[in-house]
Amino acid sequence: MNKGDRTSGGDIPNDLIEKIDGLMDQFVEIVDDIVVERKLQRGVVRSQHPCSIVVILESTTLYIVGQHHAGVLSTMYTYHPEKEISQQKVMSSARWEFGFEDPFVVMFPKGILDLSDKDRENIVRLIAINFIESEVQRALNLMSLMQIKPLFGHASYMVDDRRACVLVPSTDEGDQIYMEAIRPVLESGGLLIYMAEEFEDDEIGLKTVWNEICRSRIVIADLTDADPKVMYELGIAHTVGKESVLLCKRGKCPKFPESLIKANLIEYDDESEEGMKALRASMAAVLSEMFKSISD
Repeated sequence: MNKGDRTSGGDIPNDLIEKIDGLMDQFVEIVDDIVVERKLQRGVVRSQHPCSIVVILESTTLYIVGQHHAGVLSTMYTYHPEKEISQQKVMSSARWEFGFEDPFVVMFPKGILDLSDKDRENIVRLIAINFIESEVQRALNLMSLMQIKPLFGHASYMVDDRRACVLVPSTDEGDQIYMEAIRPVLESGGLLIYMAEEFEDDEIGLKTVWNEICRSRIVIADLTDADPKVMYELGIAHTVGKESVLLCKRGKCPKFPESLIKANLIEYDDESEEGMKALRASMAAVLSEMFKSISD
């Protein structure tokens, strides 16, 4: 876990680093022995992979946070002798400050750093057993998950809380609804707007729509006459859990289970000036609840 060529840095004193490295070596040796004893597949326990490591030594606890890494390895030693840091905070720091995507954490009581290998062996073995059991359970859970591989590209995007994706039919009526109702309301609320274009047989166009849906906080869709493109895109949006505001001309709404869409379903009468004014007011009210910042 902490072997091989690697860069290192941090603010833990050298005498403590020596003790920590010795403890990590002992822990890894015990883990390897238990893995062999139990005939586990090597690599199920992530500490057996080459890892970049963050060591956090606080007032009562030593945290070893690791991340499997195929490139240049590193060990960062951080010292907080006056603080108590929760495991949740440690995991959050590993992800956001050190860029670990799937970290594991091992916790030791700080006091065992002053014990000899022999005196602390039983404690380290117990910690190793608990760690291995959690790693095995993690592997079993991963194997039981349904694997999702979208046709449109990867599904990891940073969501912009002020971004809205608009799905409307590619018709004169759809353009009118967008220009006279949807766009003015979204712009008045300071939202960034992406209007999905026709993608037809264009794979790049479809991937662009997917990208924008994933990045957006909400989706606005006009379901009038159940336009196939809009329905397909809305299905994508709901699959990835996007909040939606659904518009529909009265009498031309597709049949849906009301319990699924009634909260954000807005029916409008027509494309007249009065109809668009009423639709803008209804949209503003719904969005105000969603964002707490858009007024009528």
